[in-house]
Amino acid sequence: MQKPPTFLYHYTTQPGLIGIIESKSLWATKIHFLNDSSEYELALSITKDLIETRVVSLQPGPKQVLLKELNKNIYRIQYFNACVCSFSTQKDLLSQWRAYAGSNGYALAFFTGQLQEKAEKNGFRLVPCVYDPDEQNALINDVVDQMLAELEISEKFSDSTKLDSMEFKNFINGIVDNYIIQIGQVAPLIKSPGFREENEWRLVSNEGVNYSDMHFRSGTSTIIPYALFDLGPSITTLLHSIIIGPTPNPILAKDGAFGLLYKAGIRHGNLLIHSEIPYRSW
Repeated sequence: MQKPPTFLYHYTTQPGLIGIIESKSLWATKIHFLNDSSEYELALSITKDLIETRVVSLQPGPKQVLLKELNKNIYRIQYFNACVCSFSTQKDLLSQWRAYAGSNGYALAFFTGQLQEKAEKNGFRLVPCVYDPDEQNALINDVVDQMLAELEISEKFSDSTKLDSMEFKNFINGIVDNYIIQIGQVAPLIKSPGFREENEWRLVSNEGVNYSDMHFRSGTSTIIPYALFDLGPSITTLLHSIIIGPTPNPILAKDGAFGLLYKAGIRHGNLLIHSEIPYRSW
């Protein structure tokens, strides 16, 4: 696990900043609705390939049966409602402004340590994304190894003659159910190497979020489910600064953001700084 940086940057649009400041919360989007259309599919593909390779290498027996059952059910990670909120280690990065902040957006610079403390209280983890294929394979293999180890400690199923028994099938199903959840928790960390420049860290919900606990917002083509990540009343203790993205009206952009913060009780005008990137989207 890489060392956490001092600051993490959350790039967002104008409506995004307004929502964060007014609600004093971040919006953790259900992972299937993020910009990267390959989210979860990549983890699903890697897991299936690894399991199939290991099945071939095993002799017929309890381990092979367990792996085959996991492979048959691995599609179920798609129904694990993991909610995530994304950050970059990169300050004032052009690709981030273009991809996530729209025209005239903002980037909130959070103190990583304080954000990590909030994560624990909100039932989230703050973790780096994994872009290297070898590291991705290792993540999934670790989960599979744990699953097989759980089977090994159950001596009553060491006899292959019991593999057709209902007791064995129920035992296998219980293990698979548990490890589908564990793979569902690992999957949000796996990203295509093509996104490596972002150096993304994520707040990831520790458990699947029930739809009854979600909120919903309008997206470009779909309704988007998300969970609220409470920042608490003292949001300024979490923030180092708010970077105003490239804009044709820097003075007005700062004045508008200052008013938003002021009304929310955040009387720290020095939080606001301007981007140094000479980029025009207008």
